[in-house]
Amino acid sequence: MRTLKVARVVAGALAVGLPALAQDGNGFPGRMFVFQLNGDQMVPPTDSGAEGTCFGILDQYDAYFDLGCTHNVEQVTKVEIRRAERGDVGRSVYKLPSAASPIRARWYVSPDDVADIYAGRLYVVIKSRQFRKGEIRGQVVEGMAAYHFILDGSQVVPFTPVQTQGFCVARVSADESQVALSCTHDVRSPTAAGVHRGERLQNGPEVFDLGDPDSPVEAVWDLPAEHLAPLRDSGLYVDISSPAYPDGEIRGQLVHHGECNSRETSKAWCRDGFIQAKVKKYAWLDPLDFCYDAENCFSTRTNGHGRAKMRWNNVPSGDHLVSTHYSCGETKYFLVTCR
Repeated sequence: MRTLKVARVVAGALAVGLPALAQDGNGFPGRMFVFQLNGDQMVPPTDSGAEGTCFGILDQYDAYFDLGCTHNVEQVTKVEIRRAERGDVGRSVYKLPSAASPIRARWYVSPDDVADIYAGRLYVVIKSRQFRKGEIRGQVVEGMAAYHFILDGSQVVPFTPVQTQGFCVARVSADESQVALSCTHDVRSPTAAGVHRGERLQNGPEVFDLGDPDSPVEAVWDLPAEHLAPLRDSGLYVDISSPAYPDGEIRGQLVHHGECNSRETSKAWCRDGFIQAKVKKYAWLDPLDFCYDAENCFSTRTNGHGRAKMRWNNVPSGDHLVSTHYSCGETKYFLVTCR
């Protein structure tokens, strides 16, 4: 079985892949797909040690599929999207205009293509001079890393008045024995980066040194059994230090995707005939539903900063109940008055 690890291509995808991808008219991404490419998925498998990571977004109208990939294939010749189930070989349905990493492409899809995307019947294959039929491959599957979180000065105890930020993705192996961490940040001259044990608003001891603190920070942690419960319960955090802040310049709690958290803030109001609702400091790219009067409902996702907003125009005068429902199961309500 392939062991869990973070390749440099993963950090590259995080650093340069997502901002270029599609967003809907409100600035919120559509359905997101995250998948890995390697030689083990080829049919038959190849002995290549190359790897890749792809982030794809199907826009909210199912009109096009934006794809961003990074890879370390040498002498690459071609990248294609092909139609076949996992373990089968299929025909090409889209040839990407460039094969060099990083890859950017927009594919205008048909209803049949959309159905295949959702069903997992498409894969990306990268070919090279050595492997003319394909060196690495990855099935297009919907999903996100298990943990993703923002680092900033507001989470440091006591807080630091800095504008620097960071973003981390953590993948946990199926048996929960390893955690692969990849973080990008803009801290100048960082001196240390580590995982600490501690709840929000609490400082705790370092339990794992992440190594070189320069961005991107990448490490694989063989998770000791005593730290499994804190991982599940958001009892671990990542801290990055600098000469100005030796005890930590920015910090971020390891929060599971879709988990309700105390940092989230939301509000709603009515003005000039429209209702607006906003959410801040929630999970990154997480689905949520906005409603008013339990009938006018829309689904969206938070952006890369954990923010989302919704606006309803031509709202009649009177009192209205606005609700925000989160994927973690929590619902918040606001009573607003339109005059």
